[in-house]
Amino acid sequence: MGLFYQTMPLLLAFLVPSLFILFHSAGPGANGKSLSTLSFRSELRAGANGVIGAIGSTGAALGLLVFPLLKEQLGLGPTFLILSAVPLTACIVCSIIKWDPTRAALSPDEEMDAPQFKSDIAKSTLPVG
Repeated sequence: MGLFYQTMPLLLAFLVPSLFILFHSAGPGANGKSLSTLSFRSELRAGANGVIGAIGSTGAALGLLVFPLLKEQLGLGPTFLILSAVPLTACIVCSIIKWDPTRAALSPDEEMDAPQFKSDIAKSTLPVG
């Protein structure tokens, strides 16, 4: 959109962002909270999801603030290119970090050094007799 928005046919100008929103809503956008929920132990889950939600809301608010300012200063095409750097960076990071909690060998709640297992570990190290 940033490179071709002036020469793009009107139908395509509506179709490209519409498809982006559709695929984002059907894919990672809708599953963001599910992924963060699977990523943390039970005792951290609520707080971690709150922090993740706050980061997402802050990004949304900043986007609503920055987009019109950049558009006024630079024009629509350069603004699209600059703001596309954020999801491009996220795509690169997610491509480099190959981690999927649904395919992990161990659930975060089953880690033996988790706080809920401290008493079990202490009992297993006591001498029997």
